[in-house]
Amino acid sequence: LTKSVSYRQLEQYYQNGILGVEHNEIIKTVNKLLFCTTKQILSYLYSHGLCPAIKTQDKLSNKIDSLDKRSLILRMHFAGDTGNGIYRVCCMNENGRYLLKNVLGIRWLPSKPSMLSDVTRIKKILASNQYALACMERVPSCKDLQNQVILFVDADIPLRPTGILQFKDSILLL
Repeated sequence: LTKSVSYRQLEQYYQNGILGVEHNEIIKTVNKLLFCTTKQILSYLYSHGLCPAIKTQDKLSNKIDSLDKRSLILRMHFAGDTGNGIYRVCCMNENGRYLLKNVLGIRWLPSKPSMLSDVTRIKKILASNQYALACMERVPSCKDLQNQVILFVDADIPLRPTGILQFKDSILLL
């Protein structure tokens, strides 16, 4: 069980250096990807040159565990389609949103509570992230990924891609 952590405690963790730069980058990455695995977080950090000290999933898992214990991120576990594997998916928790907005000054991407129970939507976002991260690693002109975007084709027709992959001269809807 995760213990409840107050906003004041979070600010003290941040001011006292208990939550360092690596923790902040992990929180920003989870916010950017919405739902992600530790492998996807590690891939994102590596492709953007962030947190060079975190080179293995074990080190990253230890950092994520400390964020989970402080209720900054939420870790969900569920079985795969074939029943062979267990997925461990990270997403933002209420305290993580507070830290992003009030301490780090970053706009957090809202996720609806209904998204947490929609396993199909979570898997769609995970697949989109995996494709985008593969592009970021292999294509030098690929810049970044945006999730939770609504585009309007016409004034009345919304287009809701899972994500947008930005290149130097173009974009790709996922």
